[in-house]
Amino acid sequence: MPSEVEQSANIAQDAYDAYYAEKLWQWIPGFYREKDARTNTPGTLRTIVETMGGQSADLRRTLDRIWENHFVELADDDALEQLGALVATRMVHQLNPRARRVDVARTIFYRRRKGTPWVLERLLADITGWTGSHLDTRRRLARSYHLLDPQPQLGRVTQTPRGGWANLRSPRIPALAWTAFEELNHTPDFRRYPGRGSQQGRYGISKIGVHAHRMRALEINYPTAVRIGTSVDPYTWALDPSGRAAPLFQPAKRPSGDQWSRSREWQMPRAIERRLLAHAEYQWTDADIAALPLTPAAITVLQKYSGFRFRSAGELSRLINSHPDPAKSNILLNFSLLRAAALVEGCGSAQLYGADLDGGNQALTMAVGTDKTAVASTREAVLAGNLSLWGAAFHTIINGPSSPYDLVIDPHTGAVITDALDKVPIARVIHYGAACALGAGSYDRRASIETTDVNLLDDGGDALGPVALTPSGLFEVTDEIVDSKTYVPPEPLELVESYRLQAANNQRPYLRVSNDEATWTISAKPKDLPTDLRCLVFDGLWIGIQDTLDEIQDPVPATGPCEIREGKITLTNTWDRVEIRNCTLDPGGEQLRPVPTQCQAIPYVQLELTGYVEELIIESSVLGPILENVAGADPCSVGKIIIRDSVIHAPDMGEIAAITTAFGEVHIERCTIVGDIVANRLYVSDSIILGSGTIADRQHGCFRFSAAVEGNWPRPFESHFYTQFSAGWFDSIRFGDPDYARLSQAAPVELKTGAENHCEMGACNKLLEQIKRADLQAKLEEFMPYDLIEQFVNDN
Repeated sequence: MPSEVEQSANIAQDAYDAYYAEKLWQWIPGFYREKDARTNTPGTLRTIVETMGGQSADLRRTLDRIWENHFVELADDDALEQLGALVATRMVHQLNPRARRVDVARTIFYRRRKGTPWVLERLLADITGWTGSHLDTRRRLARSYHLLDPQPQLGRVTQTPRGGWANLRSPRIPALAWTAFEELNHTPDFRRYPGRGSQQGRYGISKIGVHAHRMRALEINYPTAVRIGTSVDPYTWALDPSGRAAPLFQPAKRPSGDQWSRSREWQMPRAIERRLLAHAEYQWTDADIAALPLTPAAITVLQKYSGFRFRSAGELSRLINSHPDPAKSNILLNFSLLRAAALVEGCGSAQLYGADLDGGNQALTMAVGTDKTAVASTREAVLAGNLSLWGAAFHTIINGPSSPYDLVIDPHTGAVITDALDKVPIARVIHYGAACALGAGSYDRRASIETTDVNLLDDGGDALGPVALTPSGLFEVTDEIVDSKTYVPPEPLELVESYRLQAANNQRPYLRVSNDEATWTISAKPKDLPTDLRCLVFDGLWIGIQDTLDEIQDPVPATGPCEIREGKITLTNTWDRVEIRNCTLDPGGEQLRPVPTQCQAIPYVQLELTGYVEELIIESSVLGPILENVAGADPCSVGKIIIRDSVIHAPDMGEIAAITTAFGEVHIERCTIVGDIVANRLYVSDSIILGSGTIADRQHGCFRFSAAVEGNWPRPFESHFYTQFSAGWFDSIRFGDPDYARLSQAAPVELKTGAENHCEMGACNKLLEQIKRADLQAKLEEFMPYDLIEQFVNDN
């Protein structure tokens, strides 16, 4: 079994080292081998032979890989540098291995197309992995037209003429301003662009804006919708399984190769805007109209407008209503069919919503019904709107048997309204946004999940959920949840010996525990022998706990928060190891509000260690507080806590500590801790702690390349301390936001570059954003058009 060090270093497990060491050792005469054992320092000769065996093994591996080292995809790292020297490329940072290989492979491609927009956007994707677009700002400068100029081109959205005055009649101007898709015109600004999202110095003759979309859009299929409140006119729902507001995202879909074209709004990975989902334009031909079940009079009316583009369904409806009966009545009767046949492909509705699995960007597919067999709603049956107040104006639109709409959806919050209880919204395809792979999510987890001897749990078939979760056993068992529905686990989970519960790859199941104590107790089976092992592993799960006695809080301030509620996962008896990987133990919040003055709290899930846990390992997860519950004569409930690439979030930093252990040893690497830490011994690296520390043993432990509030910390090295952290230093610390726990552009530079690898501290350190941006800057300078200045802009 290879050691953890060998696995992390990707050392080949071919046994060449031992083979050649033994081979050389056997060639040495026995006299010398025996003499080596009888010296004052026995084993010296053996050590020399083992070193020579290791060098021989390296040489053998090099010979074995001579053929592979001719190819960029297969070459070793040192051979890759030699291939890069052949094409005379400037290698990017060693911590950006994907970009190094892509750069070497496409250097000739970049040079042949140097200075073209295609290369600028290709560099952004190849070097950083982000999707983006460019804006040639000189094309957005105001100018005066003369009589020899052709008619100025109008903007697609705001109808603003290029180079001319803004069309202030359009309400869409603010939505596009300062983005790569804006249609306003500016006077030249010769000041230097300072970055950090500033609007200073953005537009000029020699300036190119490189707009990056750093978010990831992750697909979820058939999550269980949550009903909000008790309203029946209409029925209100949240697509997020916990009931909180969470924006829907659109995935990246940029054409590549010879199909490249100028980027469009719906091709960027970002939150879906209401106006874009509702954006529909219509245009038809005589053949389109002839295929519809219309009367000759209606066909004659519509053929007058063949080739004319209507910019909205409202504009088309007004035109139809301006004509007399009977043609008008026949067209209105088949209005949905007309909209489906005449919808232009180059608009937001056609690209973002799809009733089937192909076509467009497939950001969203909805249905209404009571199980998964419900037929997907057509584009014409889904209405996008602002449901921040549950859209009182939409109630009459979807009510009634003659309504053409199945549901109204708000992509900003994931809220949905329908007109009947049996019309449950079914999200066949939705996407959510994430800055980095934290907590439960539908990202690739192949490296952490088990694939052998796995029991697939019952998913309830076509039922929408919640589904009862029944473990197949609790001794040497690995159970897997195969989809992203809501599940109800057994309460309590008792007599666990060695149990692993994981989500399937690219799935995000939600486990909902509901009882009047808001507690899920997980107990280890008592040991018969000291050598018996008790292990528990959770991987890829989102766990929420509800108090069945908790009622809607009413009244509360319309802009104030909900009162905090507590839930607990309690580990009892003796555990050798507990692992929580790629999981979310809900840090709390509130559901969408049925009315502004009512709220339903989402309890935070506290991990309470009541028994004894020898080793608690948390990786790539989001957790609420961790509490060592000291009880009885034994004051120690945990031996060691190891936390890596995670967020530990205490909902009330003034009252609740993020981590509390009296005698445990805590190791924290690349984490963001929202709250105080109380521990016996602490080791911290590359982390941000938004609270103070109370550490008993400051002679041991360390605090390196990290930042925290001033407090009782052990032996700091290259660290920074503040009286308090500003809320503006983070994009968001509200769980549910796509940019949760990521540093903002306003954060101090020591936080953004203060980690050991010179990237940002905290849970998003593994994104290596600062390294990627420096690599991109170098490549843009190499392949940009001469005398132009690139300006890097974060659009989300």
